[in-house]
Amino acid sequence: MKTSLQIVVIILLSQIAPSLFARIWTEAGSDRTVEGEFRRLNGADVEVIRPNGTLLKLPLAKLSEEDQTFVASQSAPSPAEVKRPKVTHNEGEELKVGDVIDISFRPVSGDKVDLAAMPGKVVLLDFWATWCGPCIAELPNVKAAYKTYHEKGFEIIGISLDSDESKLKDFVKENDMPWPQYFDGKGWENELAVQYGIRGIPAVYLVKDNEVVAVSVRGSNLETKLEELLP
Repeated sequence: MKTSLQIVVIILLSQIAPSLFARIWTEAGSDRTVEGEFRRLNGADVEVIRPNGTLLKLPLAKLSEEDQTFVASQSAPSPAEVKRPKVTHNEGEELKVGDVIDISFRPVSGDKVDLAAMPGKVVLLDFWATWCGPCIAELPNVKAAYKTYHEKGFEIIGISLDSDESKLKDFVKENDMPWPQYFDGKGWENELAVQYGIRGIPAVYLVKDNEVVAVSVRGSNLETKLEELLP
């Protein structure tokens, strides 16, 4: 019989190496524990990846005070995040110029990502996947733009439609892609892709102060728009 801490496995992510950052999570008022790496706070549940690659949901309210404090420290907004933008984009519709959006998440590696914490930055939202030929063909152009314009205020947020996290991590490392990557393992059902009406990749958008300022910025169009937005 499963305990309340041995929550039903919601996703099996295959071929994921054991985490080097796993911690022990404890159920309040008992000695029942589970080992896993913190992924994110999703509503009232804490998503944890076990060393064997299993993704679990642990009810935050049933965790120890120490665990709840840890989660709060990982999820607490910075001063730049306090004021959230007023979203105008309709969920499920394709992004268009003028849409105001609100994106924040914990990437597969690195610190929490939040558009609201990037005032004045020009941010490329890049919906892609390692198995997408046109996405890979576009990568040299994206990397060149990042190298040229990053110090002027250009950032990139990758939103991966991959289903294998280990392959994504390997690809990012091998191809020297220093920007953060959103990953939830759902492929075409990727939560951000569904939310923003993505039906084909690569799909790329430029955002400034949470507002979409350009769409379909591929090839030379990317550098042209960056020259306009980052004089």
